[in-house]
Amino acid sequence: MSGVYTVEQIFISLRDRGEPEGWAETLCRGIAEASRSELTAFYRIPGGKRAPRWAYFSTKTGYVPVPDRLPLEREDLRIAVETGLTVVQNSTDGPFPGLLLSGEMRSGIVVCAGDAKLVSGLLIANHRTPFFYSGEMIRLFERLSTLLGGMRGGSDG
Repeated sequence: MSGVYTVEQIFISLRDRGEPEGWAETLCRGIAEASRSELTAFYRIPGGKRAPRWAYFSTKTGYVPVPDRLPLEREDLRIAVETGLTVVQNSTDGPFPGLLLSGEMRSGIVVCAGDAKLVSGLLIANHRTPFFYSGEMIRLFERLSTLLGGMRGGSDG
């Protein structure tokens, strides 16, 4: 598909994907194109009775290596998971340097893929340009997070 994906196109593509790996890959590819992010990564949060301690790497776009897992007690990730809020790091001097998945990156953003009851994972995007994620770009990620929350929460009986 040529051109830039809209959030709604990403959502429709995700809704039609059944298998988890295909869903995560579609999400990363779509948001990378829609946001022009240089790196996107999806980290799965395991379900179960015990509170998870780690989010585990699933898939990514971009050429730089990313961590295999991220500690969920980290403040930026804890905020995203517990509140559903979008967390942004727009320089290397900001409060959440761990959100920059590579030393080359200068801006990062994280949103939940799910709702407060069922967070299936975290979508993290990075760019080498400082202050890349602001205004309209943040709204794009928030809109996607809202749609994902409704999609995932709707299947919870």
